[in-house]
Amino acid sequence: MKILFVGAMDCEIDYIKSQMSNVETKVCDPFVFYLGNLKNKNIILVKSGIGKVMSGLLIGIAKANFAFDVVINIGIAGGVSPLKSGDIVIGKNYAYGDVDLTPGGFGYEFGQMAQCPRYFKSDLDIKSLIDNGECIIGDMCTCDSFTTSIDFVNKVNEEYYPDLKFVCFDMESAAFAQSCYFLQIPFIAIRSISDIIGNDNQQEEYKSNEINSSIEVNKFILKLLNNIK
Repeated sequence: MKILFVGAMDCEIDYIKSQMSNVETKVCDPFVFYLGNLKNKNIILVKSGIGKVMSGLLIGIAKANFAFDVVINIGIAGGVSPLKSGDIVIGKNYAYGDVDLTPGGFGYEFGQMAQCPRYFKSDLDIKSLIDNGECIIGDMCTCDSFTTSIDFVNKVNEEYYPDLKFVCFDMESAAFAQSCYFLQIPFIAIRSISDIIGNDNQQEEYKSNEINSSIEVNKFILKLLNNIK
């Protein structure tokens, strides 16, 4: 199995990069891909950049230039209480919190991108490899914004997606999931909580936890690789 690991920022991939061996670099503008070995697995590691557009662009360029079996998005996210900073979250479903085609009369529900399902599902085979006692499995919501409003979180959870339960909000996971959905590539996102949405000191919390939370999810990935045969 060859795995494509994608993080949006340098801090989200730096620790894994430092653990890789036999590293070979390939530049596919504007991305730098690191090909090598980790825990006796063949992996490709890359920084996508932040946001939905960069996520889709990255997956398309990666698919055109490399062969891989699965995409794993790694990084950090804002958590919903009672989660706390440092918790590891594995995505079960991935949805958009800022997509709205309902006024057009096309029959889409809030959050549903044109010609897409209402939300995207993760790959269950990968989740079966993980010890659930070490992490939280829940739904992830993606917006092109840094989410700070607990009122917005509650509205998305209760009004727009009453059948889901979002445990964290980020800026890429649903876009990666959508890209992999169209290309028929198994996908899963694994993130560490860096800050708690709605806290009075949320931005300071993010700044102080950004590096450590990124390292924690990278270390969790190393454990995951031990279970992949």
